[in-house]
Amino acid sequence: MHRFEHKKILILGLGVSGYETAKVLKKYNNDVVLNEQQDLTNHPYKKELINLGVQVIDQHHPLELLEGIDYLVKNPGIPYSHEMIVEANKRQIPVITEVEIAYEIAPCKIIGITGTNGKTTITQWITNMINHDGTYKAIACGNIGHVATKAAYEASENSILVMELSSFQLQGTIHFKPDIAIISNLYEAHIDYHGSIKDYHLAKLNLIRRMDGQGVMICSDQVANTMDKLKDELQINKNLNINVIPNESILKDDSSIKIDGHEIAKIEQMVIKGSHNYENALCVCAVSEQLKLNRQSLSQSIVKFSGVEHRLEVVNTKSIKALVINDSKATNPTATMFALKAFEKSTITLIAGGLERSQQFDEVNDYFEAVKYALVYGENKNRLADFIKHNHPHVMVYKAETLIEVIDFLYTDKLFNLTDVILFSPMSASWDQYKTYEQRGEEYKKIVQHIDHSISNYGVE
Repeated sequence: MHRFEHKKILILGLGVSGYETAKVLKKYNNDVVLNEQQDLTNHPYKKELINLGVQVIDQHHPLELLEGIDYLVKNPGIPYSHEMIVEANKRQIPVITEVEIAYEIAPCKIIGITGTNGKTTITQWITNMINHDGTYKAIACGNIGHVATKAAYEASENSILVMELSSFQLQGTIHFKPDIAIISNLYEAHIDYHGSIKDYHLAKLNLIRRMDGQGVMICSDQVANTMDKLKDELQINKNLNINVIPNESILKDDSSIKIDGHEIAKIEQMVIKGSHNYENALCVCAVSEQLKLNRQSLSQSIVKFSGVEHRLEVVNTKSIKALVINDSKATNPTATMFALKAFEKSTITLIAGGLERSQQFDEVNDYFEAVKYALVYGENKNRLADFIKHNHPHVMVYKAETLIEVIDFLYTDKLFNLTDVILFSPMSASWDQYKTYEQRGEEYKKIVQHIDHSISNYGVE
């Protein structure tokens, strides 16, 4: 018997995660209440959940729902300032996210992956590597793939849950303790949610807070340095095994990915490019070694992995001569810095902009020399344009309201083929005009391919 059996549990927020979590909790004989602000009258999930015995309350958040509640499971995006969460904390009701439940019910190993940037790439790469080897069945879940609770419920002892975890999810953990933890990097992000960089970093570091000598942490030296600065607040177990991977400056002096001097793959043979991805490859190698997987299989996975959608994704075109890149997943300046760095030997037309979060753009300064044109749009376009003009006067800057206007401007002003690379790397969240970065990236690809078709039919110089 575990902590989430025969309890009264309130789920705050529907979404796919709330829906799947409610279904799993009912299988363990819990009294489940789901509360959602939106009107669910015609929502397909509502009838199904009610038929399963879930009490569904929508369109308001009555505090009386907290009476007798053992756990409140919040949607990760709901802030801790929400009245229901504030009241739950007053009543000392544990407030968790669904990954805490996944940890409790999982019958198998868990690999937890977080970081400001790179976590999706590493998660998918590790999943592909494990499944290519065949010793275990890897399931990508959490922030990508399956809802973690659903994946944990369906897993077997031979499974491995490869969890991508956001700071929002990790802040809502109490006992969560992965077998292997990976933190790719820690920069500035989500200050509007966490309140400060320090609190954001501490939320991320919840991934390792409860690990002990049986666990292994894999991280960059940048993360190790951040941990050292926060050691008083973090107080990690002294017996935790920490594997600090070489940084990219060391990798630049070598032409291959190695484990203990043994060559796994030549960098020139790897499909995925970018110095940051060579660090990611070393994380994958470290996991393979911990799981004692076949090195020949690992080598094939390192060479053949092509990356993830919306992260430095090549958009296939026939008539546009420039290399067109969709990097919609770059929701902060650090991600765009890595993108610019990947193409620093080319000339670049940069497309950027999105939600105004008062973020600082200084991180991209060192890699802006290759940028010749910058097209900015969205809520933060004016501040972004001023930043570029002030710091990089060699760049021609154009402003537009929407992404469609940006691509149309590229077409009508015949700018498509004036640089080697057209890089859509917004360095901003998508929520000013799109629901997700995926939706934004899909629209970008769709518009570009429409323009490419027009050029093919009607021509452009």
